[in-house]
Amino acid sequence: ERYRRITEGLPLALYRSTPDGRIIYGNPVLVKLLQKTSMEDLLTVNMQDYEFGPAYDRAQFNQKLEEQGEIIGLEYQWKQPGNEYRWVRENARVIRDADGKVLWYEGTIEDITDTKLAEQQLVQSEELYRKLTEMAPVGIVLTCKGIVQHANPFVAQMLGYEKPEELIGKQVLDFLHPAE
Repeated sequence: ERYRRITEGLPLALYRSTPDGRIIYGNPVLVKLLQKTSMEDLLTVNMQDYEFGPAYDRAQFNQKLEEQGEIIGLEYQWKQPGNEYRWVRENARVIRDADGKVLWYEGTIEDITDTKLAEQQLVQSEELYRKLTEMAPVGIVLTCKGIVQHANPFVAQMLGYEKPEELIGKQVLDFLHPAE
């Protein structure tokens, strides 16, 4: 009962599957992630037949898992109904009997779609910032404790440098007239 409460209360999907892909255990988060209606419905899923994203090769996953004994932090996409994709991070390990025969795989799957989307938005924001500062017709310098961290091409040219990178690491005070 304690084990059931723990596994059902986790925000991660937990599973146990046979090497041929048949799910033999899953918690409610896995039911939801695979968009199944019940635990019974989940137990009809065979991961060998499940349609993952185009960059995921289940046979390669199985081979790597059996060779290494575990896979930690594998990120890939799962195709959802309606051609929507969810990003997931999976950790898995092989459970063997005393003779070394593979009994099952068990692991966790975390839906990281929101994190991936936030990362993409951050990259886009950084790209926009970079374009704006590079094209600005004014000098832009970012400093930390008086040391140049970033400079745009306009300020580099204004100060007689060929590239903004040449300003990085220099003291801002080096560019000021002593009277200032």
